[in-house]
Amino acid sequence: MNRTSQGFSLPEILITLGLIALLLSISIPEPKSNNARLNRIVLSIEELIERARGLALYHEQKIKLAIEPNTLTLTGKNISIQSTTLPQTISLESSSNAIYFHPDGISTPSYIQVRLKEQHCKLTISLFGRVTTACT
Repeated sequence: MNRTSQGFSLPEILITLGLIALLLSISIPEPKSNNARLNRIVLSIEELIERARGLALYHEQKIKLAIEPNTLTLTGKNISIQSTTLPQTISLESSSNAIYFHPDGISTPSYIQVRLKEQHCKLTISLFGRVTTACT
């Protein structure tokens, strides 16, 4: 019996759809996972800022939060160094390379901007050391 082909068979269609789905899953970024990752990093920076503020109040001395391209470091007189290293995919920008926390607040309002690909968050630190965060 001679059979003429009138279209694609079911296995051919399924294989083609599977390859298309695979290519789409590779090429489309996952913004939700990037958002969650950025939020975790912002929270850890907020915690570090709160820790600096608390140390300045508790020890009644100046605490320095040094800001480097992907590292935040807390130092103070007779205080062990506390450092947070961020992944290489994260970039930090700041109004200065260090923020000084005093028992009564900080010397000048500052900000730290955190970027992950096209997403970013800006942490603004008031004179009293309070943090407000805005993400886009």
